[in-house]
Amino acid sequence: MNRMILLPVAMLAACGAFLPMEGTWNLDTMEVTQNDCTDPGTDTGTDTGTDTSDPQTMTVALGEGDAFTMQLPDADAANCTLSGHDFTCEPVVGSGGAGGTTIDTTTTITGSFADESNVDISFTTDIACTGDGCAMMGMPATCTMAGTATASMPM
Repeated sequence: MNRMILLPVAMLAACGAFLPMEGTWNLDTMEVTQNDCTDPGTDTGTDTGTDTSDPQTMTVALGEGDAFTMQLPDADAANCTLSGHDFTCEPVVGSGGAGGTTIDTTTTITGSFADESNVDISFTTDIACTGDGCAMMGMPATCTMAGTATASMPM
């Protein structure tokens, strides 16, 4: 009779919350869907599309409970929280500059895991540029870049 009581408890314990795989993931696609900023590599500032020139990776590190970190290429790690298969990350704030010009960024990342080894990601970066160098770079005082990405854990 004790086995009948313990079986449902054991089954509940085995059915833990969803967690993605930890480690280095392949960024399968990354597409800029909005670019209000002048890209120094173009003369229009409207560069959008898929970047396939250099295969990229990202990392996922699990934390406690529903927490994890996600680090996209050339970015600081974002602290994220799962809600089922969906996730939101705390804004990642950055600042840099030289010669009296400062560029401040705030990036938000959200997404959804299809399963433990496949994810769809959306990101938005708001940029503020102050100083004389902004005009020299052709960058507006404020602008936004946004996009989507898909990633998978190599098996």
